[in-house]
Amino acid sequence: MEVKYIVVIPPFSDESNYIKRYIKRNNDNNFIKNIENNWMNWLKDIVFYSSVNRTIIILPKDSCLQSYIEGYKNT
Repeated sequence: MEVKYIVVIPPFSDESNYIKRYIKRNNDNNFIKNIENNWMNWLKDIVFYSSVNRTIIILPKDSCLQSYIEGYKNT
């Protein structure tokens, strides 16, 4: 049985916005450095090497999953 799933990722260009959010949320510095060091590679891996049974949604610039879902509900 093949399970289909949806993956939602931030835009590749939004790294600095997400880093600012993590800092504002007082995330651990090691976590933040890990994101900074791996951002592009992780997103590329998700897009190019994930299962064929998935749909990928790339969020609009300067948004987050919560705002995307709220906007989707209102359509």
